Amino acid sequence: MKQREEAVAKEEANLAGRQYDLEARGMELEAFSETLHRWQQDLEEVPTKQAANEEEIEKREQSVAKRESNTTPLEHSLKRGHDALRSRQDRMVQWEGAFQERTRQLEATEASLQEWTRQLEAALDARVHEAVQEAVRKLQEDQRVGVQRITDWAG
Repeated sequence: MKQREEAVAKEEANLAGRQYDLEARGMELEAFSETLHRWQQDLEEVPTKQAANEEEIEKREQSVAKRESNTTPLEHSLKRGHDALRSRQDRMVQWEGAFQERTRQLEATEASLQEWTRQLEAALDARVHEAVQEAVRKLQEDQRVGVQRITDWAG
């Protein structure tokens, strides 16, 4: 009886540890979800920033057209500024692609974590069910032996 209680206590401790692990995974999943949400918000801001940069580029191009009559050094300076803006725009496009890839990776990681959690919960539920069945079987066996002893003593 004492061994059974120790086994049940040990199994309960094991289950408590697994529950803690599940809760930790849940918190990690929440953190990943929050990070993904922030990144999605950042990604949604990219077109607005890009539009602003494009407007800025258009303004500078108009300025360059107005100043064509100015000296050659000034023209070269404006061209360098224009090229720098184009370069920044190109980098923004590259950053947006990298950001989208990171978002896809996070979504895949989140999906795999959810599947792993589901599998872990299913395995844990099966082990708990088996442990309960074994405990009931042992209790029934102990009761049967006790009844037999009483019967033998009385008979």
